[in-house]
Amino acid sequence: MQIIAYLFFLAYFFLPTFFANGAPVVAKNIIFFSDWKAPISEKYLWKNKTYRGLVVWILIAIIMSILQYFLTDFLFFRGVVFSYYHIVYSFPVALSIGFFQGFWALFWDIVKSFVKRKVGIKPWEAWPVIDGIDYVIGSLVCMTPFYIPTFFGIIFIVFIWPLSSLVANTIAYFLWWKDVWY
Repeated sequence: MQIIAYLFFLAYFFLPTFFANGAPVVAKNIIFFSDWKAPISEKYLWKNKTYRGLVVWILIAIIMSILQYFLTDFLFFRGVVFSYYHIVYSFPVALSIGFFQGFWALFWDIVKSFVKRKVGIKPWEAWPVIDGIDYVIGSLVCMTPFYIPTFFGIIFIVFIWPLSSLVANTIAYFLWWKDVWY
């Protein structure tokens, strides 16, 4: 039972990263964000990495982290769950966690896109394994000031999040929000 609680905590803790990863796909379908489609650098990243994605990615991670903060307070398990894992959880910490998860996950996604371009992989082509773990690894690394998962926890995050991401991407594809299923 303790393992299930730990996995729930990890999934909950890294939820801002997961939601942020899918945010640019959803944002491109929102009229308000349609004017922000200028590429960050078409030369180095192709045109699919946009300022809209940059802003929305970080913004969604922050919003998710703030929602988690209030939800944990409402459900009365902030003290139980977060103190059990030795995390001092406050509103400023929630803001920081959201920003860091959004920014660093996005940073590693951009690094991966740059490397993809350099090795000749098109943005719509799959890069097996790497496409699913780049943002997760970035999020894991940036969260070390707040929390360092166990080895088992790292394996869970690195392998389970990409599978759930694949499911989310497939759903987005069938909703015509993405051009590819991966």
